[in-house]
Amino acid sequence: TNLKQELVDEILWYKDIFGDDLYLEVQPSNQNDQLFVNMILRNVSKTVKVPLVFSTDSHYGIKEEKILHSAFLHSQEGDRETEEFYSTTYIMSYDEIKEYLSQTFTVEEIEEMRLNTLEIM
Repeated sequence: TNLKQELVDEILWYKDIFGDDLYLEVQPSNQNDQLFVNMILRNVSKTVKVPLVFSTDSHYGIKEEKILHSAFLHSQEGDRETEEFYSTTYIMSYDEIKEYLSQTFTVEEIEEMRLNTLEIM
C-alpha cells in the first residue's frame, strides 16, 4: 500500500467533514523526524489544498526553563533522553519560529501559515 496515498485519502476524508475549517499543523524544530514530517505536510498540503498552520508544542514557558523541565522529567520517570526531543518545546517568539521553519519553508509560506493561524483565531 502506498503510505502517501493513504495519508492523502485520510486528509481528504477529514476535508469532507470539516471543509474550509481543516488545517494541517507543522511545528518548528531542529529534529530530523519533525523536519521530515513538516516536509511531508508541506507537500500534502499542496496536493489536497488544505492550508498549513504552525504551533509550538509547549512543555515549558521559555527556552531558559529547559533545564527545569528536564530535571522534572528525570524525577518522574528516571533516566531518559530529554535534551533533543524537548529542546524546542517552549513558547517561541515569531522570529524563533521563522528561523526553525526556514529549514523547510520559504518566507512566504511561513507568513501564509501565520495568517492562517490568525484566521483561526
